[in-house]
Amino acid sequence: RFKSKTRGKEDIAIKFFTNVFQTVPCANLAIRELNILNNTSHDSVVRMLGAYGIFDESGELQSVYHITAYCGRNLRDILDSELRYKMQQLKSMMSDL
Repeated sequence: RFKSKTRGKEDIAIKFFTNVFQTVPCANLAIRELNILNNTSHDSVVRMLGAYGIFDESGELQSVYHITAYCGRNLRDILDSELRYKMQQLKSMMSDL
C-alpha cells in the first residue's frame, strides 16, 4: 500500500495485487473487490479512482494496481483496534457481500 497526492492535491491510496490470476480464488477475489469499489457510490465506501494492469512480455497480466481516495487509516488497523472479530469471521462476512 502506498499513499500519495494527485496533481490536484487529493490524497490517494494505491494498492496492488501481484500474480492476481495465478489461482482462480485469487482472481475471483480481486475482480470482486474491484467490481464492488467501481460500482458503489456511498459515503461509507472508499471511492475508486482507477485501476491499471501490468503485463509481461507475453501479454500475461502480472499485477493490478487500483487507486482509491485515501481514507486516513487502513482497514486492518481499524479492525485490530476497534472490533473484536476473528479474521475468519470477517472473511466469512465479506464473502457474503
